[in-house]
Amino acid sequence: MNINSTLRQYIPFGLRGTVVGKTDLKVIVMFDEQFLHGSDVYGHCQMYRGAYVSPENLLNLTVSFASMAKQDPKLTKQFQEKPAGSAAFIDQLPKKVLQEMQDEKELHKQQRKEFLESDDLNTKPQPAPKKKEVKKKEVKKEEKKEAPRPQKQKKPKKEEVKAAPRYQPKNVEDVAKEISQEFKEKLSTEDKGLFNLSATPFSPVPVEGNVEPVPKADSKADAEAEPKKEEGKGMFSGALFKPLSGLPPVEEDEKKQ
Repeated sequence: MNINSTLRQYIPFGLRGTVVGKTDLKVIVMFDEQFLHGSDVYGHCQMYRGAYVSPENLLNLTVSFASMAKQDPKLTKQFQEKPAGSAAFIDQLPKKVLQEMQDEKELHKQQRKEFLESDDLNTKPQPAPKKKEVKKKEVKKEEKKEAPRPQKQKKPKKEEVKAAPRYQPKNVEDVAKEISQEFKEKLSTEDKGLFNLSATPFSPVPVEGNVEPVPKADSKADAEAEPKKEEGKGMFSGALFKPLSGLPPVEEDEKKQ
């Protein structure tokens, strides 16, 4: 029984069921046994027990079996004992029904083949003619022969750069010797600095010959007998440093105070 011609959905002939509801155009039938219900084209195959069926495809099996039982009582047992869709059930069907089923199978195969070979799927791209491909290849080869290849220019060689010598750390003693040597060289140069100990005309160190050495006194009498230096001579000589005269003598008591 054909339910949907677009999706190729069918219900096996001879299934028993009960009407459980209805819509505007179809009735809802719950069958006693499951059946394979799907589309051969799209490959959807599932087991169902209920379906929406149009009232035109329903048959009152009790009336038909009652009329058929008078002619052949064995037919009722075949439908009752053998489940619908099994090989034994199909073999017992009339030849006319079997022929219709076979024709439907062939029709489904043909429709499936046409659907797969259609251009909508684009499963088989149309190959280009071989002669045109050969001509294109020959033309490309001729163009390659005629066009000269650009010569590659050699890159100039890069100058080899020597690597800088590695730093070698020195010992502490060697570094100290180098510093002392540099210090000595600085002292011996013409540019004399703070550490120069040699006498110059501007240095405060006295030069030999300008100052007479002071003799040492062995006793107090010898020290008193020594002549005193003349005033006004020496480092602080001049009008500003003359001794003051005419002042009264200072007594010893006032000095002590």
